Amino acid sequence: MTAPERAERTNDLACEEVAQSLEGTTGPLEPARLKAAADHCRRCPMCLDRLAGLARAVLSLQEEITCAECRAAWPALLETWRGHEGTPDHLRLAAAHLSRCQPCSRAFAFLSELLRLERQGALEEPDAYPHFDPSFLAPAPLWTGGATPGRAGREARELIKGTALRARVLRRGLAASFVGLAGGLRPMPMAAQATRGSSTARGERLVLADPGANVSITLSLQAAGKGHCHLGIEVRLLEPDRPLEGRVSLRGDSGEEVTPLSEGRATFADLGPAHYVLEVLIPSPGGTERRWRLPITVEVV
Repeated sequence: MTAPERAERTNDLACEEVAQSLEGTTGPLEPARLKAAADHCRRCPMCLDRLAGLARAVLSLQEEITCAECRAAWPALLETWRGHEGTPDHLRLAAAHLSRCQPCSRAFAFLSELLRLERQGALEEPDAYPHFDPSFLAPAPLWTGGATPGRAGREARELIKGTALRARVLRRGLAASFVGLAGGLRPMPMAAQATRGSSTARGERLVLADPGANVSITLSLQAAGKGHCHLGIEVRLLEPDRPLEGRVSLRGDSGEEVTPLSEGRATFADLGPAHYVLEVLIPSPGGTERRWRLPITVEVV
């Protein structure tokens, strides 16, 4: 085969046409076009290399694999050669491909050298590594706010809109806990030493801070026996730390119970399994009122 002449343009439309011709996607070539393709291959090392590879594949009596199949076998091939073992039968085709395909052979040699330097700790390190901004990983706000429909000047804030807190109570009444919490919330145990028959049942406290409103709402959950629980609530300012006055309402299947906050605290006793909506109502200067809405589901297991 005639040695290639000096390359002129190796990435033009003619290269694509020759590649399609070699793949047989354009059908039989007319004599003039065949001559043009042959002339291009004499001038273009890239196309000549493709033509030579095609000729080797056609004339070879061995089974051929593609470059992609060969590269998929590189990890296993490197592991085998690193252990100075013979080449297993299922990797022989990849090794044979490397001996015939210059692009794959060069890439494999480059990868092998990188791994060798990495094992020796001789890879060059940059003067400074890029600084990544992980702010997109920050948890979503715990509370969402908006105006109360039909009540101008009043703001309603809802806990992770569309999400309900789940309170799970043991049927025998020894423990109660918050489960399925979102937003990175973590409850704190109230009494960890309770045992069967003890008068003190285990429970948990959950702090729901709302920095945007400078308010912290703490829920306490404790088993009350026979699958019931006591729900306590404490409402305080974040800065300065002091209790807030107002009232709390709890709506459930059996109606609504409203109680004032005394020193920022209130308790709802003997809640059975049901869906509830807890609302904290705090008056603000100017006669407006702010509401915090917390859907709660009590389950018995």
